[in-house]
Amino acid sequence: MRFVSLLLIGLLVGCGSQQQATTKLVDENPRPSWVRQKPISPAYYHGIGFAYKIPGRDDHTQMARNNALNDLAGEISVNISSQSLLYQVESNQRVRDTYKSTILSSSNASLEGYELVGVWENEREVWNFYRLSKAEHERIQREKRQKAVDMAVAQWERAEREPDPMRRFTGYVSALDAIKVYLGEPLTADINGERVFIANHVMNTMRRLVDEWTVTPSQHVTPIKRGQAIRIPSTMWDGASIFFTVNHNRSPLINVPCVLSYSGRRGHREEALTDRNGHVYFTWERIVSQRSQEHLQVHVNLRELARESSDNELILSIVDQLREPTASTTIDIIPAVIFIRSDERLFDERMNGSPIQAAFTSELRKDGFELTRNEADADFVLELNATTRTGNGRGETTQFTTAYIDMTVQLIDQVSGQIAFSKQVEGIRGVQLDEERAGREAFNRAIRDVQREIYPDMRRKAFW
Repeated sequence: MRFVSLLLIGLLVGCGSQQQATTKLVDENPRPSWVRQKPISPAYYHGIGFAYKIPGRDDHTQMARNNALNDLAGEISVNISSQSLLYQVESNQRVRDTYKSTILSSSNASLEGYELVGVWENEREVWNFYRLSKAEHERIQREKRQKAVDMAVAQWERAEREPDPMRRFTGYVSALDAIKVYLGEPLTADINGERVFIANHVMNTMRRLVDEWTVTPSQHVTPIKRGQAIRIPSTMWDGASIFFTVNHNRSPLINVPCVLSYSGRRGHREEALTDRNGHVYFTWERIVSQRSQEHLQVHVNLRELARESSDNELILSIVDQLREPTASTTIDIIPAVIFIRSDERLFDERMNGSPIQAAFTSELRKDGFELTRNEADADFVLELNATTRTGNGRGETTQFTTAYIDMTVQLIDQVSGQIAFSKQVEGIRGVQLDEERAGREAFNRAIRDVQREIYPDMRRKAFW
């Protein structure tokens, strides 16, 4: 009997332990089904997002909410209608990518009508579950779409009444900006009693306007001496000038942003505005080129003009699809005429033959420059000064004689009066048995310096 009692007690204790172990296996905070698998419903868009709880930070709730709303917005598909403006430029990858980015950011910022379905969290994570009725979303979007269309029509009509072509252009840009989120949809509106696709209509009107703008060069071929400048005409400048005129129906367009590019400098861009005569001038400190011809091109910067009404990258990318008014001119580069003035002295005596002048003359002629004996006919004056001095100071050997030559080279632009190149060289050394031979050796070394370093440096900085 006592054995039976003990057996019953053992069984009860064992059952109690097993029941306690079973209770510990039950999860008191199980993950809901929507955490494990995102629901699918024909009537709702769903958005689920989570965030980790990071020690020292308290933004996990907001992060989970943002991630859920981003997920919700991502469920709303973006389709480009074949009747929309975006379909016309869809082949442009940048425009297509920019449109998708615009839609995503707009959807995230303007989501309305969604509701919180559930929140779940544990020690490490927090999850949010939102849903949005597809019917409610469509109703809200329909109202927003109509407001955008009404705004675009109003902007277009205001632009049509604008007499200034540039303000008309920026007005059309404002009309497109009003419907930027819906440019992939076939938005229609009544214009002058006709039902039209509003975005396409605005774009076509803008294209016709820009096609009426013309850019004309002051002359199609401009001869300019190599190494000389191009500047705006003034009482202080009577040298070469080049300008382009931007017109609309033969009337000048004022303050139009333009971009000028010069073939002699790869990647060069110079930006300028047209003046009250519709002129935009190209200024260049020095025509530097090895070629006999260069080209100058200008185009109206429609993107920059559009920025007055919109800084949205999608709208600016669409404006980039327009044909920009463009023109070009050819620069005939004529060899410069150079006069050389030289003062070369072997100690106190002038050198016969002016060897440094002869070295420069030889190099200039090899590069096609013209030389003149009449300073008044020259485009540039090359001034050379060279003189020798005795060495044999402290530390110099007494067996040989040392001489040094000091030299200055200066190239002056006769038209502008500016110094195009300047260089001073001191202490070119010559060593020989006597003073005269040492001085001549110094001159020989100076000639080698002219041929190898000084002339190439002058040519590069002043001419090409």
